[in-house]
Amino acid sequence: MRADAVGAEPDEHLERFVDYVTEQGSGPAISYSDVATSTTRAELGISSLDMLILLAGYADATTGGAVTLQPEWVPMLDDVEGIRSVLVEIDRMSAPT
Repeated sequence: MRADAVGAEPDEHLERFVDYVTEQGSGPAISYSDVATSTTRAELGISSLDMLILLAGYADATTGGAVTLQPEWVPMLDDVEGIRSVLVEIDRMSAPT
């Protein structure tokens, strides 16, 4: 999985997303190593429409429908770091308070 510039541990948010995409069976076949070596959504073979659909499904599954796709997230979904930022936000919103 992707690590930051100083070699941190694999990213749990991206790992959960890869697991979700794999479980769906309808998205592209992506692996942890694909995410680790890619910098853009296009390099992962995910179209912009598929990314929106996958992310909306991930948010629904993760938060029980409490979080929906936000318009301000859309421009962030072209690169892996932007996708990660959105996943962090979704996961943060789903965490118990």
